[in-house]
Amino acid sequence: MAEVTKEDINTIHRRLDSILEEQTLSRIAIGQIETTIKLMPLPQPRPCPQHIELRADFDEHIENHKETKRLWEKPIVGMLIHLIELGIVALLTWFFLS
Repeated sequence: MAEVTKEDINTIHRRLDSILEEQTLSRIAIGQIETTIKLMPLPQPRPCPQHIELRADFDEHIENHKETKRLWEKPIVGMLIHLIELGIVALLTWFFLS
């Protein structure tokens, strides 16, 4: 193994000093960020009141739409089922009579 010289020790100390300086700069930057965050106003609660009102209006509109759909959908579906039944009866009658 090679011997450790005074120059090697000085090099290690210089590197450690530069690391210490960078850590100090990082701590200062983090302190500034923390201070800035503490000074910032608090964010609004989520969801905002306007969004809640808009959602309520939208839900009401959807419920009205569902009710309207239910009112016209049942008669149309019932009529289609009745027409299919009539067609089946007509086909069976035609087969038995021919």
